[in-house]
Order: sequence, then C-alpha cells, then structure tokens
Amino acid sequence: MARRAGFTLLEVMVAVFVFAIVMGPLITMVQQNLARLGRSRMQTEAARLAEERLRDLELELEIDGLPELGTEEGTFDPPNDMLRWVLSVEPFAIELPEEYRERANSSSVFANQELSSGASEPTLYRVIFRVFREDEETELIDPFVTLLVEPFDPNGLPEEALEALELG
Repeated sequence: MARRAGFTLLEVMVAVFVFAIVMGPLITMVQQNLARLGRSRMQTEAARLAEERLRDLELELEIDGLPELGTEEGTFDPPNDMLRWVLSVEPFAIELPEEYRERANSSSVFANQELSSGASEPTLYRVIFRVFREDEETELIDPFVTLLVEPFDPNGLPEEALEALELG
C-alpha cells in the first residue's frame, strides 16, 4: 500500500489544540493592551481638557476677576461629553516662617497675604480641577491644582506696606 502525503486527522487535531492553547493567552493580552490604550487615550484627553479649562479660567481672571468661591460641576462639549469636571475654588493662606517675613513684603502676593490675614477678603485662592468619566466616581486623572492671586490693588494697602514695596 502506497503512503499518501498529508496529515492524519490526529495530527490536525493536535495542531488545532496547540494553536488554541497558544492563541488563548495571546488574545487575552491583546484585549488587555487595547483596554489600556483606550484608558491612556482618555486620560491624555482629560489632562488636555483640564489644562485648557484652567488656562481659560486664568484668562477670565484678567477680564472678569476671580471666579466665585465654592464648587462648580459640568460636562465637556462633544465629542468629550462622556467626561465631567468638578471645579473647586477656595481661599488659601501660606504660613511664612518668621525669617522670611521681611522678604515677603517685596512680593505683592505675600504682602497682600500678610496684610489681609486680618481682613475679610483673601487674596490667594486654590483652584482644584478634577475630571471624571460620566458614569464613575473615581477620578480619571490626578487633580490639577493651581493658585490664583487676586489682582493687586496698591490703593488698598496701608502706607507702611507701600513704603516696603517701594524699597523692594
């Protein structure tokens, strides 16, 4: 009997079995990598949108003054409407060590901060911008934190502060 070239049914079944064993974990790894890639793209887009919103907020500061204190929420415009944002604006104070108080008078931020410590109006504000997926409570990216300074008004300062600013 002449032997024909080709594979037997048993050889084909073993090859398919080995292929299935190798491809199972490989497909799982590809799916995990695609999920990570999608998450990375969304995080990158969220960071870009957060930076853009904070830049707009700084521009608004020059035109309209400081934003209102408190928390504001919203969603981004399409195609990013699957992301929502939370903006918190709160007064912020910097405690300076005693040895730095003399040098602080030459800076409007710290001069205002120092002089306004007893005043009712703060001059330094902490802005925290968080980004979430629409349906989740976990932050998509680390919060963006920035400080905003109330525009400097030399007319509201006492004379000793004006003298210190002139010397600095």
